Amino acid sequence: MIRQKSFESDVSTLYLVPTPIGNLQEMTPRALDILKEVSVIAAEDTRNTKKLLMAYGIDTILMSHHEHNQQVSIPKIIERLENGENVAVVSDAGYPLVSDPGQKLVQETISHGFNVVSVSGANAAMNALVASGLSCYHYLFYGFLDNKSSKRKKQLEEIKDLEYRLRLYVTLRLSVEANNEDAILWSSKVLSACAVAANQMNELWTKILEDKEIKQSSYYSTYKFIIEEKLNNAKHTLPLEQQEILNLVYPTSKKAFSDMYYALTGNAKANYRGNSLPLTQVKNMCHDNDSNVRKDAFLAELEAYKPIETPLAFAVSAIKKQQLIEARLLGYKDPLEKMLIESRMSSKTLDAMMSSIQKYLPVFRKYLRTKAKMLGYDHGLPWYEIYATLQECDFNFSIEDCESYILDAFEKVGENLHEMTKTAFNEHWIDYPTYEGKQPGAFCENLGWIHESRIITNYNNTLSDIITVAHELGHAFHGEMIEEQAILNRDYCMPLAETASTFNENVMYNYMASILPKKEKLLVIDTQLSALCQNVLDIYARFLFEKSVFEHIEEGFLNAKQLCELMKEALNKSFGDGLDKNWIHPYRWITKVHYYIPDIAYYNFPYTFGALFSRGLYAKFKKEGTSFIPKYEKLLAATTTNTCENVASMADINIEEESFWQESLQSIADQIQDFLKELSA
Repeated sequence: MIRQKSFESDVSTLYLVPTPIGNLQEMTPRALDILKEVSVIAAEDTRNTKKLLMAYGIDTILMSHHEHNQQVSIPKIIERLENGENVAVVSDAGYPLVSDPGQKLVQETISHGFNVVSVSGANAAMNALVASGLSCYHYLFYGFLDNKSSKRKKQLEEIKDLEYRLRLYVTLRLSVEANNEDAILWSSKVLSACAVAANQMNELWTKILEDKEIKQSSYYSTYKFIIEEKLNNAKHTLPLEQQEILNLVYPTSKKAFSDMYYALTGNAKANYRGNSLPLTQVKNMCHDNDSNVRKDAFLAELEAYKPIETPLAFAVSAIKKQQLIEARLLGYKDPLEKMLIESRMSSKTLDAMMSSIQKYLPVFRKYLRTKAKMLGYDHGLPWYEIYATLQECDFNFSIEDCESYILDAFEKVGENLHEMTKTAFNEHWIDYPTYEGKQPGAFCENLGWIHESRIITNYNNTLSDIITVAHELGHAFHGEMIEEQAILNRDYCMPLAETASTFNENVMYNYMASILPKKEKLLVIDTQLSALCQNVLDIYARFLFEKSVFEHIEEGFLNAKQLCELMKEALNKSFGDGLDKNWIHPYRWITKVHYYIPDIAYYNFPYTFGALFSRGLYAKFKKEGTSFIPKYEKLLAATTTNTCENVASMADINIEEESFWQESLQSIADQIQDFLKELSA
């Protein structure tokens, strides 16, 4: 027998010999030599293998070895190896063990001290890949799908978990290493693998949903909600071939523009009073105590966007254009309809919320005008004063202060939230500081398989930073509440995603107001009202802006000037005379990362939903006390397997009626009135 020089051994050998895939002439000379010289050939199907041997005049003894007889065949093969014989293993076609039985045999062979040699040859997966025209640089081979529906379900769970972990790894690494070339290159490879995994999941779901007996299956009760949801939305799915193309295009289209956004903004510098500082650091100065600092930082921020406005205009235009095309390809009227269905929210709920907001715009504008006059501005509030407080603010909260306040506040809410938060701080789940190459803003990712989360923030010692940390810990707690859900039941919709986070905001604002002296208390309430203005007015403006972008994108790409004009128009419609028209932020389309999230359009209105919905929940908590918390936790756990309307009903709330939204908005209006009255006292 011809041996390769790298392998010289007198110990008996188990040869794994690939066989042709359709064409008998694809056998290699070495494979034929091995089949002739071994003592016995263990075949998956001796009838098929006999045809191959007859074609080449090979008369080696055949024995049967497959998944149904391996308990008998493996000991026989091991016995032959112990007797000094060599054995070959073949499958019907292609490589043995690849989606075929044999792993246990190989393990047993190795454990007994015998050699295992894999012989080069045909492989169905590689043959299909290289002939497909798809990229061969990065790929994932999961294996052939099982014919049994119950086993397909398990395969779907495994792929989902793998894809989830890989995506999180990429997201977290790039968020703190936006200028790391190795990280960027690796992310591209990982996302290519994720695209393949997504194709596998689509194929599995298609096969599972084709099962006419699906409602009688053992797993239907576990996945009833998501199965029914997919059956109802079947009209919004593409044929597998088309969906595969979209999935494979993803890493090199929308995702590329998204990565460019992170790279440009993460590395952007602003010239602040003659000093070149990271853009993220200058943006954080909007919370500074000194009005002159806020103004100069705002002007420096605007100038910092000018060198990057053109590529980012291309980026947001390309992302929104493709989102529009994909929505229509999938049979939606527009991306808003797609977002509502994916949000598990009725258009009636959105309309009720938006119409209620329109009615209360004058209340918020009056607050801003009053605030402007008290700060010395006659024509509304300049944007750089949007976070300014009515009294001198000298808050300077260290990270230690932040963690101490949050722990004290959460202890009064519930044991589960308090204990998770304590763990988060003790085990350093949070990346606090601002540094070059770090993504602006803040976010949380749940790592369910290790029962932890990771939080990215840019901490700058302000009250708003404490609120942000509490907000992100709400996402972490939400993740903890759904950990017991089956893997395919762990995706909650965007509007409900902000439930726990904004509930935590209410907790922190009220806690901070309760422990601080009157002057500081008023500052806390003022900060909360400013944040609510952002959650209502600013997000309403961002919603109007995105809607306008989708309307204009039909005519072609929008340049930076056009985007700025659309943003100013949207801000004016929302804030009205509450803002100074000469000091509006035209680059809000750059500052908000949500416009650059590739697979989600209309990311904005869920924040308003979360702010107003959680305010209603917090009102119930204040009324019922800690007895409300078990109901609240049960509600959070249900967010992955219910519509927004059904989740709200668990707290006796009807969100399709304007009355609920007007109640929440009126509570803000009352708070504004009380605040201004107390301020003047």
